[in-house]
Amino acid sequence: MAITYNWDCKTLQVYTSHTDHSASPITKSNVAYAVIWTLTGTDENNISESIVRKTILPINDLSSFQEKENLNNDIVKAWVFKIIGPDEKAAYEAEVAKLVSEKITPTDIIVVLES
Repeated sequence: MAITYNWDCKTLQVYTSHTDHSASPITKSNVAYAVIWTLTGTDENNISESIVRKTILPINDLSSFQEKENLNNDIVKAWVFKIIGPDEKAAYEAEVAKLVSEKITPTDIIVVLES
């Protein structure tokens, strides 16, 4: 079963104003401090499942701060991948693959008794 994964990293939690903790403090507006991302896996028969998770961003140094107008899914996704690392990324994808597999061939179901 081949699964295609889509990482949607376009939802950000932001502080309206934030001052970092560097030697020369920097204050910026609309500082993203977390990414709420959705990972969707879709198989060749278009059966899909998703998980939603949150990754906290480091904001103790705003010297390389990027304005939200300059951000896109690829940039933020790269941040998430750097923070979670390849092992955790693979674990999330395995979790989604298991959900897709369970949807195709359920191992547990709900049964309602008539009385």
